[in-house]
Amino acid sequence: MKDVGGRRIEIQILADILRLSEGGKTEIALFANLGHRQLEKYLTLLVDYGFMEKSDGLRPPVYQVTRKGRHLLDSIDRVSATLGLETSSMGENEG
Repeated sequence: MKDVGGRRIEIQILADILRLSEGGKTEIALFANLGHRQLEKYLTLLVDYGFMEKSDGLRPPVYQVTRKGRHLLDSIDRVSATLGLETSSMGENEG
């Protein structure tokens, strides 16, 4: 799932974050190959739409995928498989 420039597309980044959701920002950023600002943008979106939950009681906060988030990830994977696209880009360089 790459665009013409060889960079990950946003839906692929969201899927990568959902796959890595059982952890803190550092782990997610490292394994999803994202900078701090990018990660904040995507985590905020995923939490705001109910695809992830943020544990406010822990420092640093931990993020978890919700049932809705698992459903989204399954849907992304099904569409990717139908189109014959890669389902994960983890470990690839974004740029």
